[in-house]
Amino acid sequence: MASRGTAHIAVLIAAVCLSSGCTSTATRLNEASAARERAWEESLRSRSQPSAALPGESLSWNRALEILKARNEKLQSADFEILRAQESLRQIHRSLIPLINFQAGYNRALKDAQNGFDPFTFAANVFIDVPGVFNYRARLLAGELLLRRALLARELLLREQTIELYRSFNAFTPLGQASARSAALRQIAAALTTDSPTSPLAADLARSAATQTKQSGRSEAVAIEHLSDVLGTPGTAYSPDVSTLPDLGYLDSTHRPDPASMARLQLRLAAVELVALRARALGARLRSFPDLNIYITSPGVYRYANNQQATWSSEQIVIGANVNWSLDTQGRRASDRRMLAVETTLRRNTLAAEEERNADQLRTTLAELTRIDQESSRIDAALRELTATPLSDTSRSPLQANLQSQRTQLDELRLEWSLVLWFFDDARWPVPNPDRPLVFAASTP
Repeated sequence: MASRGTAHIAVLIAAVCLSSGCTSTATRLNEASAARERAWEESLRSRSQPSAALPGESLSWNRALEILKARNEKLQSADFEILRAQESLRQIHRSLIPLINFQAGYNRALKDAQNGFDPFTFAANVFIDVPGVFNYRARLLAGELLLRRALLARELLLREQTIELYRSFNAFTPLGQASARSAALRQIAAALTTDSPTSPLAADLARSAATQTKQSGRSEAVAIEHLSDVLGTPGTAYSPDVSTLPDLGYLDSTHRPDPASMARLQLRLAAVELVALRARALGARLRSFPDLNIYITSPGVYRYANNQQATWSSEQIVIGANVNWSLDTQGRRASDRRMLAVETTLRRNTLAAEEERNADQLRTTLAELTRIDQESSRIDAALRELTATPLSDTSRSPLQANLQSQRTQLDELRLEWSLVLWFFDDARWPVPNPDRPLVFAASTP
């Protein structure tokens, strides 16, 4: 009877173990899909009112930078790569910490349930991994290079996203000017209507103002959507304060930096890759040398089985060493070295080409800024001469409008080339902080 009861208990335990956690994949997918559909419907209901009808959140440049660093998806991914590299580097150091393992067991045959054999076992073991000097140093170097590359890549990405944010902010400048022109047209139309309610000119001005307002509204909606996407807060309406945009400081040609002092971040990133390639080449050469392994085996710290105890004893420690040297008869290591040499050459050529492209871009940027300075000076002189020339308003206005339009186009070009210069100007960017805490923005599940 005891054996039958024990068998029933064993069958019951097995059934419980097999049935636990047996929710099918299809059921879990259906539940997850239903949850996402409910969240989607709730999001649509919450945004049923057009965002243009709601007042946008006032946004300064400094506040926008804070949101960008905390919520931008690309920067979040770069921060995750930094976190991954940091954890990998820490794990290399943690590998020197002894590993403690506890093991407990219960072993008994059902037909021998009544005998006096103790079915319980317990053991405690300590494992210590003592890596070789070259092995440990190679892993440490790889971890440090991975972390440095992640940090530099994140800083490069921060520059790109900051400049994109600057463009998104600056896109609201012409929108404000268009709104001002529409308001002026409405005021003129209202004044004409007061004097003559049936004035055709007033009706034309009112229609022009309405058309400009509609176009400005569409452009503003596109600009708001792009700004919220850059910040990593899609669907949020903002009202950016363009007056808080920082001055790039490149208007004066005497304050523009020397190209030799720029693009240092890109050079450091290239240096990390070159050091990593040299380390891989060294590792490939070392694989051709004899492999020395030194090992130490030790008994468990404590073991209990079948009513008997065993404890650790230094007399049972065994120290050994062996040398393993395999000849590369199949030529695999030689092939790996050749392929690595070709890869290194190609990567060096790619990095050199990237450096040359950066240098060309810097030279072109400075040359274009110089040309724009000269064109702006010419237009300013023409405007002054036009103002001093005795002409009627009918003759002066078209010429003045043409020169002002050219000046506006030059200002837009100067801004774009100044942004390129800003990207490479290391002195205008904060020094990377490797100890910066990584904060990941929470999102709805």
